[in-house]
Amino acid sequence: VRLAENAMTEARAPLRGAGGPPGGHACGGGALEIAAAAAASPPRQEPSMLTKAAVLVFFVTTRSLHPPAIDNSKVDGRFMYEAISVPLTECVIDLALGQSIALLLGGVAAWRGIFRPKPMAVFSAIGFVYAFGDFLELKSMSGLSGPTYQVLSQAKLIVTPTLLYLIKGTRQTVLQCILLALLVLSLCCYVIMKDLLFKHRSLKNDPSWTPSLSNASSIGICFSMLKIFVSCLCGVLADKYMKEFSSEPIYVQLVQFKFAWFSALLMLSFVDGDGWQRGMYHDWTPRTWLACASYTVTNWSTLILLAVLDSLTKNVGEAGTVLVTYFVVVLHPAFQDSFEVETLMTVLVVFMSASAYLTSKGVVARAQSYEEAKLASG
Repeated sequence: VRLAENAMTEARAPLRGAGGPPGGHACGGGALEIAAAAAASPPRQEPSMLTKAAVLVFFVTTRSLHPPAIDNSKVDGRFMYEAISVPLTECVIDLALGQSIALLLGGVAAWRGIFRPKPMAVFSAIGFVYAFGDFLELKSMSGLSGPTYQVLSQAKLIVTPTLLYLIKGTRQTVLQCILLALLVLSLCCYVIMKDLLFKHRSLKNDPSWTPSLSNASSIGICFSMLKIFVSCLCGVLADKYMKEFSSEPIYVQLVQFKFAWFSALLMLSFVDGDGWQRGMYHDWTPRTWLACASYTVTNWSTLILLAVLDSLTKNVGEAGTVLVTYFVVVLHPAFQDSFEVETLMTVLVVFMSASAYLTSKGVVARAQSYEEAKLASG
């Protein structure tokens, strides 16, 4: 907001010198001033390495605590409340919070800047698609077991680089592709190991126990694959346009996302289930509000990470949350998971694979700079 005010002050100076009226209001009104100020504002400065590290740690922490918060809101493994009511409420909280921050920091002028046509149109379109991602996630979880859904979700680590290349022209080196494939395989090993250990414990406790052939339905798999594509597409588009409109604060961009996001979820709530007949907030408990708070904090951390880093780092950060989540559910008394060496080893493999990919980005950048300097020198 300060940068916009400085830019507007400089823009008014030529108008005064040219004989314009005092205050520089010769052309346009308040809306045109906001648009001109935002257009003249320089983009956000490149964050330091310490800032990037802090954002990544914050994202990993919030994403790690999110699944336990959601599980904690269930009763006997089932959602007793209307599932879509949680992301709907989260949208309302985000809209109120983002606009309040804009009014607090920049006054009415900053609030009016939220409604600039071009960024509002771009982020509303992305937010509309994000809403369908939330809806598809809820549907896919109703037809898939947890391990199956986790395995399918790791396909985003391959989908995202493909979309980055098609949309932004960002290429991955052979080394990075190999490390991404290694990360996917290590995550698959993790969920398969968890499934095998569950079957082993069940057979040990009850020799007559018979595992089901499959917990995955064809409809659930279709919803899951659509969710992966939507999530990756929105992540890449948000990564691209949040940096393109980097003169806008993150809380402004969040509000621009959420108007269409909320509208799409509201529309879907009328066509899916009987939530409005029973009451959208039936069976809500303090644990449900905790899950809603987790949705809100996780959403903010995701958009901050996309603005500061990129969508590939987001996916790798999500893979790294496996390690933190494991220790949360093992050490917290509210969960039944116990410590297992086999699970810990597979989790460490996932963590080291993610670390290898993160490290490779710096190595690849330095190698490319060296090649460019070598070619320039002849």
